Amino acid sequence: IGGDSDSAFRLSVNGDSSSHIGAIQFRNASAGGNTFTAGMFSATSTSALLNVVGAGNLVIKTNNTERMRIDSSGNLGLGATSVDSDIHIEKSSDIAIKLERTNSGVSTISVPSSGELHINNTSNADMVFSTNNTEAMRIQQDGTLSVGVTGDTDAKIYASRGDAGNTVFFESSSSATSGV
Repeated sequence: IGGDSDSAFRLSVNGDSSSHIGAIQFRNASAGGNTFTAGMFSATSTSALLNVVGAGNLVIKTNNTERMRIDSSGNLGLGATSVDSDIHIEKSSDIAIKLERTNSGVSTISVPSSGELHINNTSNADMVFSTNNTEAMRIQQDGTLSVGVTGDTDAKIYASRGDAGNTVFFESSSSATSGV
């Protein structure tokens, strides 16, 4: 369609390289003209476009089962048909998010069948927790916990406030408390 007889595809849609781009549009006339468009982003762009015009969702299935959904608010659902947050992942068995940097290591966030939240750094590197773009806590590769201080420490647990107040506070079920 549109004139490229040398195409190796069964259906090839070509624009005229001006304002008309190669695209396919599906329109539901009985639903007020809602449309779905698949094609090139614009006549001068190399980007592709999938567009649900209206308040519909973009749903991707494999083996006739929904795998991914982008709702009309832009929320992404993986395995979730009722997406209620920016990213919503739902699965009936163990679930994990894998973050991998080539040649540097792998970290995972997972929820096994026990319901526990696991954060795992499988590489031989520290885990750093930051707030306001400043390191607040570090779990070093040997298991040492550092709070409020950066760099190596001699203690297995090391905490520093940087002022004269209590650094560590211990409390039991009795009324006795102790600050260190």
